[in-house]
Amino acid sequence: MSTGLAEQKVGFLGCGAMARALCGGLIAGGVPRSQLRGSDPSPAQRTSFVESLGVEASGENEALVAWSDIIVLCTKPGLVAEAIGALPQALRSEPRLWISIAAGIRLSALEQSLGTPSRIIRVMPNTPALVGEGASVFSPNA
Repeated sequence: MSTGLAEQKVGFLGCGAMARALCGGLIAGGVPRSQLRGSDPSPAQRTSFVESLGVEASGENEALVAWSDIIVLCTKPGLVAEAIGALPQALRSEPRLWISIAAGIRLSALEQSLGTPSRIIRVMPNTPALVGEGASVFSPNA
């Protein structure tokens, strides 16, 4: 675990299988559950996230982003622009790190959706991450 990660508040925008795997990995690595949260419009996904991880989740993306230092975009690729676009510009412009696992969404598209110079990392985890044995490729923006 990186020094200081346990002090960062990490929010998962989307509470599906990959969000649960990544969040579970952070917990296994020593990040306190109190530093992790999720948000998803689906009550079933939120319930699964809470029950499997013991981490708070809600349906309020805006509140999640306002709380978080790091946002992990775990939505379906077709929903990324909508999820970001629904956030107030003030939240999008605050300094925080955005990490996207949405396949096929370019860094330039994420920068355009956020509308500000933002720190963004695009990550492609593979399916073995679901059982804690994955590898990831990542690419940061400028």
